[in-house]
Amino acid sequence: MKTFRTVLPVCILAASALCVAASPDVHSALARLPLRFETAPNGTLVAREGPYKLLLAAGQTTITVSDRKRHQAASVVTKFAGANLASHPQGAGPLAARATYLIGQDPAGWRAGAPLFGRAVYHGVYRGIDLVFHGDAGSLEYDFVVRPGASARRIALDVSGASALGLAADGSLHISTPAGEIRWHKPEVYQWKDGAREAVAGAFSLHGRRVTFALGAYDHGRELVIDPTLTYATYLGGRTTNPAAAWPWIAPATST
Repeated sequence: MKTFRTVLPVCILAASALCVAASPDVHSALARLPLRFETAPNGTLVAREGPYKLLLAAGQTTITVSDRKRHQAASVVTKFAGANLASHPQGAGPLAARATYLIGQDPAGWRAGAPLFGRAVYHGVYRGIDLVFHGDAGSLEYDFVVRPGASARRIALDVSGASALGLAADGSLHISTPAGEIRWHKPEVYQWKDGAREAVAGAFSLHGRRVTFALGAYDHGRELVIDPTLTYATYLGGRTTNPAAAWPWIAPATST
């Protein structure tokens, strides 16, 4: 479906808007912005960044990556095995900006003023465990926040849609797809004590297509954070020269 051609003039008329079809300086500024999540019409949460789209739904996430040069796309689904399916993703940290999509020739299909959030949270995705997504351009972090007394052993991630999965020497998990490689970097695991962050030994453990976390000794009476970071190799490698290409028009919220 063809994109409506007057998006750019609309951006120009809105002097305070952030127009993505702009100079390299604007593209550089966009690349430094935090990842933004929005609520889709069906109630799921969506984040878009360069060549990938992240869809968050109850019990699972789907990341779709695109290699525009080779005209290939692939979707990788990660299911939270044994999770609480009543835990739905919720937007947190509302942003002042809003997104507007002018897609197609029919105004009935346009979407204006979609709220944006800096984080997405699954409360109680496992008993005593929350899952928080956040990040910036080019990377996505997801934190499992394990409350005191809860068991991190409950966490298990079943990955499907990938060509292959493998652990690298540096502890990162490589997920191969026809459209590029997704990397889950070795998780940072830590606890806070007296205002100081204490590192806990942690690594991915791969069992076929199931991913779990191998953890060292820690204080079960304090909160534990398991924090991997996801990157997309094709995008970060510089093969996409316009990081703003897939962005909607994002304008600041206005008071009424």
